Amino acid sequence: MRSFPALASILALVLAGCSMPEEAPAPSSLTFTSDGSSISGPSQAEEGWTRIVFVNDGPGIDQAALYRLDADRGVEEFRAALALGEAPSWAVAAGGVAGAMPGARAVALVQLEPGTHVVGSFIPGADGVPGAAKGLLASFDVVGREGPLPREPTSDAEMTMVDFGYNASALGKGMHSVRVANEGSQPHEAVLVALAPGADVEAFLAAMGPGAEGPPPGAVVGGLAPIAPGGHGYIELELAEGGHAWICFVEDPASHAPHFALGMTDPFQA
Repeated sequence: MRSFPALASILALVLAGCSMPEEAPAPSSLTFTSDGSSISGPSQAEEGWTRIVFVNDGPGIDQAALYRLDADRGVEEFRAALALGEAPSWAVAAGGVAGAMPGARAVALVQLEPGTHVVGSFIPGADGVPGAAKGLLASFDVVGREGPLPREPTSDAEMTMVDFGYNASALGKGMHSVRVANEGSQPHEAVLVALAPGADVEAFLAAMGPGAEGPPPGAVVGGLAPIAPGGHGYIELELAEGGHAWICFVEDPASHAPHFALGMTDPFQA
């Protein structure tokens, strides 16, 4: 008959071989802050689902859009391409926060892949030059993670982006987590605008155009920055009652028209 210590040793070995897999952690967080002339944040992050928190301490509408660079490309090459007004094909749109008003904070969740990333504002100024070309650009490296990758976020609403439109769940006032997927053939974004009472999306876009005077009749309250075809991310937001609109400002490479001019807007009431 086996002794009790021997049986205990066998049981310990069996239990060790049947240990439960390590639970996937919640998404980690990265915070980027803009003062209107530069953007600051961490220099390194781990791969997997990540909450991007953008704080706008600058004087105008700003954003924290992410691009992942090909392995053989560098940040200075990206800056040089911006100076020439080019959108390099070796920089993959990776989501981020589409926009926030001065003094505001907005959140998006994206799946980071290993490699060098840039984060910045690609909103054109009054001179037509994006902020990233004037210093509103930073970089960070995404490294591999030991252990399980963070679990994917959950959502209570969904949106698909296509060429050129949105298919979105109805949203009421209050807190929401929206899953946004790009099913189109080119990068798309989902900028969320809270419209002023009595204003429509056409009036807002006209006030954002070249030569327009005065503030637009509405406020950018978050959204998902451009993301490549096949990609998806999440937006965390709180809606007030009233009129809103989803808008895509990405430029179509064939016509050079912004996607909203090709029909990519979706007004709705919360």
